[in-house]
Amino acid sequence: MDLPGYGHANVPAAVRAEWARLMDAYFAERQSLAGLLIVVDARRGVGASDEAMLAYATARALPSHVLLSKSDKLSRNESAKALATARRVLGGRAGVQVFSAESGDGVRAAEGALEAMLSGHAKEPGDP
Repeated sequence: MDLPGYGHANVPAAVRAEWARLMDAYFAERQSLAGLLIVVDARRGVGASDEAMLAYATARALPSHVLLSKSDKLSRNESAKALATARRVLGGRAGVQVFSAESGDGVRAAEGALEAMLSGHAKEPGDP
């Protein structure tokens, strides 16, 4: 499921409530769901809506992986800080990495995380 801009969309409360209902049903009923790959703008960091997505995954014991996208827009130091902050915020509830579709940075690692989820070999939230 692709929800571009779900955390930043300027929509009425009734629309947002309908989205929440649909997501509740999707996460509760979608038996083939193997994991959650969340794309977060590295310049914004993990937000409340990303936390809500992680809560769905945790409730279903699904592995999660966060891509800090647009890392090419940051300096190496800023990218390292964004990664450290995300790791601290996530507290081990999800894998996390920097990623740039533009430069290709992190593409192989993201593919590896996705393959692990699809094969059932990804760590679940709370696994050591």
